[in-house]
Amino acid sequence: MPLADQQVRIVALSVERPVSASATQERLDDFTAINVGVHRMSGSVVVVGNMEASRWSHAFKLLAADLTNSEDGFGYVATYPAYDMPIFDELAGIPVDHVLYRGPITVTNRRVSPNLGTDHAALVVDLSPADG
Repeated sequence: MPLADQQVRIVALSVERPVSASATQERLDDFTAINVGVHRMSGSVVVVGNMEASRWSHAFKLLAADLTNSEDGFGYVATYPAYDMPIFDELAGIPVDHVLYRGPITVTNRRVSPNLGTDHAALVVDLSPADG
């Protein structure tokens, strides 16, 4: 994907929540391998998708190691479940959908979409080339 004068590689993920110890270990191994693969890629890379993990989980930390989280500086925004609870709003859910990146990229805006009829709210992130 072109972004100004640079090429950006997009790595899209959609993982299932592990339901056993072996599935949990497999996800840890996969997230580690994805992180290693991303760091072997040249240029800017964006990792996006449903990770079925919050930023506080061990699995997410393996995936996100040495990558920038688009959530930084924008605050807590839950993406699951997508429905709004009138009293709690987005504080009732957890952020399991993420955009991580490396390279000369900056996030200019980050938000969730209105309910699109799925169980996850769509995460919308505006990217721009970083200054300098």
